[in-house]
Amino acid sequence: MLIMLNGVNFPIQGPFQEPLLIMEEIVIFFALEIGIIFWIKSKNKKEEISNLQEKAFSWFCLGYSLMCVIFIISDYYVEDSHIRLILLNFAYFVQMISGLLFIYNMETFQIFFKKYLFTFIFIVFMILFVICFFIESVFTKTFSFFFSWIIYLLFFFHYMIKVSTSKKLKKVLKNFKWHLFELFSGFIFLNIGYALTTDFILNLFGLVGRLIGAVFQIIGLILLSLYFLSISSITEYFWKEKIDSIYIIMQSGLCLYTKHFRETRKSFDEIVASGALSSVQIILESITDKKDISIIEKEGKTMIFQPGKYIIGVLVCEEDLESIRITLKKFVQKIEKIYFNILKTWDGNLNIFKPIEDIINEVFI
Repeated sequence: MLIMLNGVNFPIQGPFQEPLLIMEEIVIFFALEIGIIFWIKSKNKKEEISNLQEKAFSWFCLGYSLMCVIFIISDYYVEDSHIRLILLNFAYFVQMISGLLFIYNMETFQIFFKKYLFTFIFIVFMILFVICFFIESVFTKTFSFFFSWIIYLLFFFHYMIKVSTSKKLKKVLKNFKWHLFELFSGFIFLNIGYALTTDFILNLFGLVGRLIGAVFQIIGLILLSLYFLSISSITEYFWKEKIDSIYIIMQSGLCLYTKHFRETRKSFDEIVASGALSSVQIILESITDKKDISIIEKEGKTMIFQPGKYIIGVLVCEEDLESIRITLKKFVQKIEKIYFNILKTWDGNLNIFKPIEDIINEVFI
């Protein structure tokens, strides 16, 4: 039994069937291959920080590929309208899961407005989608198309603002404007291409529009891949801009080493003088026998405490980013590995810790 949609029959048949299937299978192949490449690339790296955006894009591409597979099954091989609707809803939900993983990984790397704000909004949206499916599943595809892509758009434009206003990226990234063009045009091509494959747009342009949409999706995926390949190697510049100072403190409270990265910003000493001393002492006492990280927010600054066996690393920064936490933990582990024997029997000589400057420059600058 054919499903009729304003002149478009489902399952799709006729002269457009074969070229459409070929193009949409190419979309699946591109998305799947790109997702696997970025996943392997992120797994082969030793540093977790530069992996976050690669993992995010990998989840997006893998989810996009699976979504397109379900679209092909529902639009080319299913004759029952009710089953087709269920498959479409499942595809939308897959799209939302991949979108959630994409946004979560991106927000783990970089704060947008407020930590995990877009992730929270997306989770709320997914709950509403499930509720809508059980109440009236006919409206879920419209609900998904308009609302999920609105969240994507808001997140994308804020991300693009972050990238375009980064002074360090402009300095270190060759052809900076071209990479911005890859990001912007890739997102636009992918969105327009996806829109042209939806039932709503099929009412207006028919199967020719869907064929053009598949071409646009391929172009969009290629451009976005080129962008994320170029940006992944210098992602550390985002979080490095957020760090003010670093302190290495013995568990007794004695400061072994201090490094200020921003002379014009409020230092840890000023924060302590402004009334956080008691909080710092409480933190030091509470984390002496623990391995967990601790956070203090004071005067618009964030202090991240990472305890080791003998020392405590303290970072003063603008935001509590996962990438900063990862780096601080590895830094503390590296210092204790190098100075293990000295820290066990330390006699109070601070000069012995001067070479830490080179390690800080290697890790944080």
